[in-house]
Order: sequence, then C-alpha cells, then structure tokens
Amino acid sequence: MARAPIERIDVLNAMDEVATLCNPANIEDSNRLRVLWRGAMVKGRGARASWQGQARFDNCRILQTREINAWNPDRVLTRDSENTLSWESVTAGNFGAFDVWLEEGSNAAVHLETGHADASVALAEIDRDDYVIPAGGLDLELRLFRLPAQLQPGPIEATIDVPLHHRGDNPIWIRVTTEDGFQAWTSPVYLFRDG
Repeated sequence: MARAPIERIDVLNAMDEVATLCNPANIEDSNRLRVLWRGAMVKGRGARASWQGQARFDNCRILQTREINAWNPDRVLTRDSENTLSWESVTAGNFGAFDVWLEEGSNAAVHLETGHADASVALAEIDRDDYVIPAGGLDLELRLFRLPAQLQPGPIEATIDVPLHHRGDNPIWIRVTTEDGFQAWTSPVYLFRDG
C-alpha cells in the first residue's frame, strides 16, 4: 500500500525502458502538467547537475503548483508572475519536478530554460506520453507530460512482453513511481541467453 496513487510503472531490461504503464485515470481536458528534470553529469564524483530553471507559459495563467522531490528548503519553486515559475535544484541520478495547473488559452505554449536544456513546446503537443528534451550527461533530460486532474487509486495490472538481448544477461526490473515522486524498485530477475 503506497501513501499516494501510482503515477507510472516502468519495466526495464538492464538500463532500457521497455514499457511504461500510466495511471488509468482520464487525462481528457486535464489542465495539469508535470515538468520533470533528471540525470547526472558523469558517474562518480562530479555527478551533480545543478538546475536553475525558468518556465514561462504563454497564453496561460498559473492556477496552482506543487513541488515534487524538493528536499532542500533553500532551493524552492518560485512563482515570479501569473505565468512564470523559476526553480533551483540538484540531481545526481535522481529527479525533481513540479506539477502546474493552468488556465490555458488558445495557442498556449511553455518555454523552458534550465542551462542544460531549453525548449519551446505548444501545450497541445503534450499528452500522457513523455515529451523528452535530452541534455547529455547520464540520462540528463527534461520531461513534460500531462497528468490526470486526479489520479485513480488502486492497483494497475498488465501483461508485458519483454524483448531480450540476443546474448548475455537480461536483468528485468520493475520501477513504480507514485504521484508524490517516491519510487519502489523490484530486485532484478535475471534471464540469460546463450545466443
């Protein structure tokens, strides 16, 4: 039992995401957007990536925000105007994010500047599937996606075919992410193929 509804379940073979199951709640007419940044600069020392971001929403008004995985009280999400947010964060393989609820006008768009990746995206292009802006490093990237106004609590069930590598180990993992940013990982199940 989690303390928040499941946002998504990812199935991985080693480092490759092979399937994602999203919360089944309806996103039609949802005005809730998640902006997520993640990854590391390099392995080991020097992994930390500093994010100094700004999001400007054109033809929109911000109604509400919620920070996700914001553990440092000195690095907070700030509402600079009725359509602009800024934030400071650090990742070293983990992720930070915020949810924003918007009153969207016609031709609404978001403009993001982070120092690692910048993007301008029409909000009509953003749906449940991740809109990914790569930023180099080790999975350093921005992700934007819509969330249902209210996530559906309860289990998510599915049968998934996992493609195996032609040779060698296939460590199969499952990663569950809840609405509030917490994650649970299974231990890997190893499948080995001789080729």
